[in-house]
Amino acid sequence: MITVMLGPPGTGKGTISQYLKEKHNFNHISSGDLIRAEIKSGSDLGNEIKQIVSEGKLVNDDIVLKLVQNAVSGVDNSNIVLDGFPRTSEQAGMLDNVLLEINKKLDLVIDLESENNVIIKRLTMRRTCPECNKIYGIDVPPKEDNKCDLCGVDLIQRADDKEEVVRDRLNTYRELTAPLIKYYEGKGILKVVDGNRPLEQIYKDVSEIIENSCI
Repeated sequence: MITVMLGPPGTGKGTISQYLKEKHNFNHISSGDLIRAEIKSGSDLGNEIKQIVSEGKLVNDDIVLKLVQNAVSGVDNSNIVLDGFPRTSEQAGMLDNVLLEINKKLDLVIDLESENNVIIKRLTMRRTCPECNKIYGIDVPPKEDNKCDLCGVDLIQRADDKEEVVRDRLNTYRELTAPLIKYYEGKGILKVVDGNRPLEQIYKDVSEIIENSCI
């Protein structure tokens, strides 16, 4: 099964995707992680992406698609959850073509919807491990203040989690993703989940959707 996790920044897509990896044997492919890995590599492409992200803009479709295509092609397990891609109906069409080329198809799209004020609070309080990219926040605090549970290093606030950038990201998301939601509604594979609630409740709903979709 291949699933896309949709939702505005800060709705918990990454955390829910990690849950699917741990509990339902999914391979978690995050476009954000792929982009950050490219930035960390220090390549020319990584530096170009770094500038785009710092301004709260979306990375070029062709760049992200190539990163995602390479990651999906390298997965043997049929259970995949895509986190952060696609973000537009154009990207969705591109993804459909890529999956067709490798004899795979998209089975399910889960849309986590949250209000802007909830998202802004979550993201501005969010911290990330610079080593393993584990994310901490309101629902998943570190055991020791500002330290990664796994690596023990100081957590950081990503540039795109600052309030002014978050607001720009939300505006961009709302503008570009509305057609994408309609695209997947038309395909009959979209399921909407209330993302304003605690993660435990979201976990439960998503798990039920996954289990029902596998029947």
